Amino acid sequence: MTIKNPSVLLLVLVALASANAADDRAVLTEFYQATGGDNWFERSGWLEAESICDWHGVGCRTDETGIERVTRLELEWNGLSGSLPASLASLNELNLLSLRGNGLQGLLPAALIEALAALPGSAVLTIDLGENALSGALPEIAAPADGRPLDLALDSNQINGPLPASWSGLALRDLYLDRNPLATTLPTGWSDMNELRRLGLASTQLTGSFPDALAGLTALEDLDLSDNALDGELPDWLAQASLLRLNLEGNDLEGSITPAVEAMRLDVPVGLNLANNRFSGTLPDRLLELSFAPARGLTTLTGRHRLDLCWNDFDAGDEAFADLLGEVHHGGSFTACQGQLASLNPEISGSWYLPTRAGEGYAQMLLDSGGMLVYWFTFPPQRPVPGGEQAWFFSVVDPRPEAATLDPMFATSGRFGQGIAGRRAEPADLRLTLNASAGGDLHAAYSLASPYSGGLGGTLVLDHHSGSDRLTQLTRLAGSRCDNQLEQQWISGAWFNPDQVGEGFIVEVNEDGRGVVYWFTHVPESNGNYQAWMTGDAFFDGQTLAIDNLLMPVGTAFGSDFDADSVEVRHWGSLTLQFNDDHTGQAWYDSVLPDYGSGQFTLSRLARAQLADCPGD
Repeated sequence: MTIKNPSVLLLVLVALASANAADDRAVLTEFYQATGGDNWFERSGWLEAESICDWHGVGCRTDETGIERVTRLELEWNGLSGSLPASLASLNELNLLSLRGNGLQGLLPAALIEALAALPGSAVLTIDLGENALSGALPEIAAPADGRPLDLALDSNQINGPLPASWSGLALRDLYLDRNPLATTLPTGWSDMNELRRLGLASTQLTGSFPDALAGLTALEDLDLSDNALDGELPDWLAQASLLRLNLEGNDLEGSITPAVEAMRLDVPVGLNLANNRFSGTLPDRLLELSFAPARGLTTLTGRHRLDLCWNDFDAGDEAFADLLGEVHHGGSFTACQGQLASLNPEISGSWYLPTRAGEGYAQMLLDSGGMLVYWFTFPPQRPVPGGEQAWFFSVVDPRPEAATLDPMFATSGRFGQGIAGRRAEPADLRLTLNASAGGDLHAAYSLASPYSGGLGGTLVLDHHSGSDRLTQLTRLAGSRCDNQLEQQWISGAWFNPDQVGEGFIVEVNEDGRGVVYWFTHVPESNGNYQAWMTGDAFFDGQTLAIDNLLMPVGTAFGSDFDADSVEVRHWGSLTLQFNDDHTGQAWYDSVLPDYGSGQFTLSRLARAQLADCPGD
């Protein structure tokens, strides 16, 4: 068709643009319905506002004809469910699709990636579908002849292998497949991904030797192959890489680490994690030429710029060399974390602390699901401010047989009696490693970079804290061995109020018959959004635990600023927990402190402790 009249041409263009805008609205409407929009946490404007640009999470641009087109769809942690409709591929101006942390199911939509990646232009296409419930095999994707750069995050789903060879033709820059049961090897053709900068394959059941397919990735800066089953020695070609971050923790690699050290750049800060392998030999002098975040003190670097060589079999050389490494090493010490490890088992579940730091500690449990739940009850990284006198961090991980790496741990903000702010916890720049030693104790090492306002002109700087020590077990769960069984041991676990997500209880039924409770919550509304925690213990009366003296420790700070003599233990009030059955219960509380008041609420079980598998159970 030939259109000679410019006025007619303009009318056609306007009509086409209007059709595209109408199509975008129809696509979003179908997306809303397919993903349970009526049950989203936040859905303001959807299906009601005249402009789709006023729909929550939708970003637009206005084209030359004044028509609004969808360029971004950002609905992270928003309660989406169902599967993604194929029509999303029709949003042909989309640059960002971010749906992380929802409950999306089904197969990865290959047609969606193909269509969006094939659109002309140089704008980076970012697709983030991490932390959902996508399943099935990764699809083959036809690579466009001149596709635009693609950042793709599919971590923490239920996707399996093999890795598609056709993906080598995509213009991938960042690819995150961590924590999926891929159980595969890297295709040889992936060495042609010459634009790939970041590759995440942690906890993907990789086996065999270090993948030679990585040798051709000349643009690679960040490589994470941690928590797999790679074995053998590091290849010589690795020394030719130019990496900012390399994480090989939790494999079965052996021999010299020289190729890994040579692979790290000298001109910028780097992160190198080689912990929990079977490396050995003398440490290369080049380690001291690399730039890492210091273990303590002010820096603009984050915890990603860290060195971790724990639990290998190195010869550190002279004491001066080891001391220099300790200045940048995770936990602040290199020599304290060498040696033989034992296996984690239910006996490590309970409360642990460092006697010189009485007033803070860890409540941890191996779970019947196979995971490990850890709460660190402590104090703010800086001296407490009014209303903000306590802090707690938590994480759940799938541990290796002998160790758990909690990276990151999470922090919350909220109000007492109202739950968490923003519906989810935020990752803290805190890395905690827990390792069971052959002597039966537990080794803990941590690194925290805490932000605060300071410096010239209110510049944001980071105060690094680091520590490493062997912990003492304070309590042990009943049922963690076959000779310490109790009637109420089934109660041990995590419990919460389903109407106040983001706060709750760790309940330990201990082998001496006591019930120990940690209540992780927040301060009342009048005091800000700070964290609070209380603890107490009592003996059970049937399935009821009545604690008359619930305690709230305050008065000191986290890390190197901790002072045990400054800890003040306040009487908070009383707490009674009644457990109806394996899933439900009731809580009553009465506080003597201002603004907490008294009340009651129902309890639901969140997690169950793993107990010993004994004959006759």
